[in-house]
Amino acid sequence: MKKTEREYLQKVQELGCIACIKLGYYDTPAEIHHVRKFGEKRNHFRVIPLCPHHHRTSKESHHLNPKWFKETFGTQEDLLKEVEILLDVKSKNQ
Repeated sequence: MKKTEREYLQKVQELGCIACIKLGYYDTPAEIHHVRKFGEKRNHFRVIPLCPHHHRTSKESHHLNPKWFKETFGTQEDLLKEVEILLDVKSKNQ
């Protein structure tokens, strides 16, 4: 993994869970979720931050209940755009 990829992943992770943010909870520790289509290679610049609860461990998680997750929080592409906006705003305020 390249240094630029590691730095970007760290910035995304530091945002906290995007699903929690949409619920009004900020600074929730997050894991990295790669946004990709079937068969597509991982791209470390197409990622969203999700807490374990919303990523993989609950009935409200992307991996265990993708239909509910999408209906509640939007598509992965929508969330990816929101993350990019948050990162842009954060970098301008630093």
